[in-house]
Amino acid sequence: MQEPDRGAPRPEDRDSGGAGRGGGLLFVAVLLFCAYLALTALAGILRVVAALLLALAAAALLANVLRRR
Repeated sequence: MQEPDRGAPRPEDRDSGGAGRGGGLLFVAVLLFCAYLALTALAGILRVVAALLLALAAAALLANVLRRR
């Protein structure tokens, strides 16, 4: 009687290569966190742009008032 080869994994024992459900949830969590960081960075940039536009408008109005005097 021949001894079965214990070194070779059976097809049902092999890992499918994926990280499983936990890895998928981790991927979604990291993806959501990166999206949050991107949105907050974009909001910060838009806030700075809006402040600069407001400052330019105020400077233009002030220059217009001073020019009329």
